[in-house]
Amino acid sequence: RKRKDTGMKWKCSNNKCTASIVTDSEKKTLIEKLGKHNHSNIPISIIECQVVRENCKRKAVDSISKKPNKKLRTELLTHIRVYVTNTITLRKSMYTERRKYYPQFPRC
Repeated sequence: RKRKDTGMKWKCSNNKCTASIVTDSEKKTLIEKLGKHNHSNIPISIIECQVVRENCKRKAVDSISKKPNKKLRTELLTHIRVYVTNTITLRKSMYTERRKYYPQFPRC
């Protein structure tokens, strides 16, 4: 998130954690550390699943010519190591993200 003083604030991906850092706008130097992590390290598998989820959402918004199901399958094929437990929620989140930016189809 951008700040008024031209810095960038980064929050921990764990919702219950209050830790954050402040960097410059070019993301090269660390300006300040805020708070402490109150949890153990997040496993790599969870982080990779989050990356796949965010990639799918971004691709759902970027190109509307392909169906989200097809994008989901291609994204899962490119990340073979990632095991997504629930593809239904992933597909739903893609459609929800897409609806935020594009209007509904007109009904007759």
